Amino acid sequence: MYIDSSNPNRKGQKARITSVTNSKSSNSYHCLKFAYYMYGDNVGSLNIYLGTSSNMPTFPSTSITGSKGNTWFRQRISVNFNANVDFYVVFEGVVGDGLKGSIGLDDIQIEDGACIRTTCDFEDENICNYTNDVQNTSFNWTRNSGPTNSFSTGPSIDHTTQTSSGHYMYIE
Repeated sequence: MYIDSSNPNRKGQKARITSVTNSKSSNSYHCLKFAYYMYGDNVGSLNIYLGTSSNMPTFPSTSITGSKGNTWFRQRISVNFNANVDFYVVFEGVVGDGLKGSIGLDDIQIEDGACIRTTCDFEDENICNYTNDVQNTSFNWTRNSGPTNSFSTGPSIDHTTQTSSGHYMYIE
């Protein structure tokens, strides 16, 4: 499924899709997995809400904004309300400012158990909880986006988003 920002859609318009209600055991985690595609000069936002009642939550638990390149990405979100409550998921696409922007959504899954991260794309500013070994090395890895500070060294784009706004780790 997808939305795009071409006519007749206008900036700020929203499209929502809501899951069925999911049963949750006391103090147990669930893992929400999905694929998304956000491409174009005028892409808006993909907001993900986690609700526990008939009212729509006020703020999204996750918001992804802007073009991510002409490719699909996988996302995982651990769900835990620390209580025995049923929950639902709302995916909201928001139209961007202009005619060139598409948001796609595919392969939605809700599984028992917390999400286990198996790869790290370094888009997380905490670098997936990796740490530099400062005692046994001479210098450190650095998280970066775009070109490095030294002329003609390192990549100018990252592997994941294939853009200069995506992040990667480097050493010089």
